[in-house]
Amino acid sequence: MRAETRQTLAILRNRSLKGDVDAMWQLGLRELDWKSTSHTAKSAIALKRLREAARGNLDYQFQLGTMLVEGYGGLPKQIPKGIELLRKAARKGNSDAQYQLGVYFGTGTGGLERDRAASVKWYEKAAAQGNSTAMYNLAVAYSSSKSVMNLELARKWLVKGAQLGNEECLEWLSECLRTGQLGFKVGEDLSKFISDSA
Repeated sequence: MRAETRQTLAILRNRSLKGDVDAMWQLGLRELDWKSTSHTAKSAIALKRLREAARGNLDYQFQLGTMLVEGYGGLPKQIPKGIELLRKAARKGNSDAQYQLGVYFGTGTGGLERDRAASVKWYEKAAAQGNSTAMYNLAVAYSSSKSVMNLELARKWLVKGAQLGNEECLEWLSECLRTGQLGFKVGEDLSKFISDSA
């Protein structure tokens, strides 16, 4: 181990002992075995540090929740605990956690039953905070899912995502303006449409 790395780890450990959650998080991430797919003693130590850091920190709750659902970094999959962390962060306003719950409900991932209405609910919360990927997913859901079909809302979220520069929204809106898909007016210039709708 290089001297610089040992010094960095010593600083992180010292700050971690003083309650610095960022240091705890960084130390926990460094202790994960990113190449391993099996649970190790090292990953148990890392998980303990990550949980301590995530307590009260919404971004870390989101990240750890996703790591536990997906089993990243040699951590054992702990789907119920991961979903619980995501829900806590999402309820407190973390748009990334809201988006991730939208994905999990929409696909039935993470031990959740596939539920398009719940997926849309979480995407709307994330989109309301400016998450343009959630806006794209809402446009897809509102334009293609029978249980939540609403072309007006599909157009609304597609335009909002395009206005924020989301590439998928821009491409789809461009196609819609060429073809009239989703009830858009054919032939309208994309840049004019976005600036007129802003």
